[in-house]
Amino acid sequence: MKHTLILPAGGTASRFGGQKLLAKLQKKTVIEHTLDAFSSFDCFHAIIIPAHPTLLEKLNSLISVRSEKDKIKLIPGGETRQESIQLGLDQCADCDYVWVHDAARPNPSHKLIQQLLNLSQKHPAIIPCISVTDSIKEVFNKKIIAHPERQGLKAAQTPQVFQYSLLKKAYQNATRKTATDDATLVSAYSEIHTCEGEASNLKITAPIDLTLLELILDKNTA
Repeated sequence: MKHTLILPAGGTASRFGGQKLLAKLQKKTVIEHTLDAFSSFDCFHAIIIPAHPTLLEKLNSLISVRSEKDKIKLIPGGETRQESIQLGLDQCADCDYVWVHDAARPNPSHKLIQQLLNLSQKHPAIIPCISVTDSIKEVFNKKIIAHPERQGLKAAQTPQVFQYSLLKKAYQNATRKTATDDATLVSAYSEIHTCEGEASNLKITAPIDLTLLELILDKNTA
């Protein structure tokens, strides 16, 4: 089976206050950590990074010295995450599965990636999820309108793994343009299998996330 990895990196990182993919974690940039997480898996024959135009030059410089540089394709991203994934899919060729992973989520463990790889042999769509620990409220106009039961709620993570033909179909027929993850679109065409995610598989959104990841990585290497 051939697998293609898409790392959407087209966001402006406005909530972070700077370009988070170039922020340093243990002397490496965030995007380098993300690439490192997948580098030991031979199944990925292509890695596609749809990136914000202002990042292209710096990312190209980082990629040019990597051992897997020949299979990494850097392209301009879209205005939204969904547009960036579509641009990445347009670059896919001769693959069986597509993995979509947030470029700003630099700490998926080898164990999690291997688990998803194993499950991809059995299921057309797999995503990692973690339990919700806070009480969730649905709010409209600053007023609570519903109190969803926490027991059945999960927070979705990436990597999300899909048969290429399934993900392509979901994007070709998408009626909404602002899906925040790919499972939202694929669920119209397939059951989606879940596996246990990892609390340490944080997505960097705000500066505090970078601090937390630094602590996690320091502990893991101690």
